[in-house]
Amino acid sequence: MFKSTAFGLVRFNPVQNISLLFFDIETEYQVARANLTLGQSYQYAQEPLTKDLRYFNITIPTMRYYLNADDSLNISYERATNLAWLEWMYNIHKLTKPFLFDHPIYGTLKVRFAEALKIPKGIKGGQACVDSVGLRLIEVLDTAMALATPLGSQFGEIITNQTHWETHNLFDFPHHTVSTEYRSEDTAFSLGGNYQYTVRGAKPEERTFDLQFEGLKYTANGLTLDSNINRQNNMAYLEQFYYHFKLHKPFYYNHPVYGRTKVRFKEPLKIPKLRINGNGWTDNFDITLVEVIEDATRYV
Repeated sequence: MFKSTAFGLVRFNPVQNISLLFFDIETEYQVARANLTLGQSYQYAQEPLTKDLRYFNITIPTMRYYLNADDSLNISYERATNLAWLEWMYNIHKLTKPFLFDHPIYGTLKVRFAEALKIPKGIKGGQACVDSVGLRLIEVLDTAMALATPLGSQFGEIITNQTHWETHNLFDFPHHTVSTEYRSEDTAFSLGGNYQYTVRGAKPEERTFDLQFEGLKYTANGLTLDSNINRQNNMAYLEQFYYHFKLHKPFYYNHPVYGRTKVRFKEPLKIPKLRINGNGWTDNFDITLVEVIEDATRYV
């Protein structure tokens, strides 16, 4: 049923746009080389050899099948909600062939399916409608696009000036709560029964800081995002901050108890979906930082 119609579409459109309009989306950065564990708890992050790619987790509230007059499936009608169109896109591209996707923050990106398509059950009495559809897409590195607009055409100018980041190396996003976890370097030996003998670690303990945000805001200036407006609440500036430091470069964090502490990102950045009618504000999200030991004497 898909075959004859699909042949014509592929012939005239070598790179299709998936044409989605109504969805929620979460973005995850993917790092080629992440943390290496050293000893009991120490971790070392290598500088990545390739550009970080992004995963996009998409939730479409509902989709449906549309029929022609002869009861055959209509693939082209209302593509944004047309499950036959989405199913055709998957059957043509599978997990290997790239296509275009209009991201609400970054603009048009080249992507591919990261996981096989799963079609949910139909809604009872829903006239060919189905429950919410989930998609997982992965960014495909396009050299020309990456050089011109590394984070996307709508993201605006990327701050690449090294001097800027040398003088702006403070994680200045103060509106959050924080919890602290020690990572023990001690070693415990079982001596039979319930007895244990513990040897004190030879290195100071690294601490991890879990920061809980109630959202940050994407602010537009015309057709592009502006990362300079109210930076302390600006999601685009946080993303630029992460884009520069990634997992391997240290920076400073003003802890409410310990003061200025040298840290780095422990995990790749995960950007939550936008709030409904939130004027650019995101949902709640967490960021985990890990301490970079500067002065071991305070642990003695």
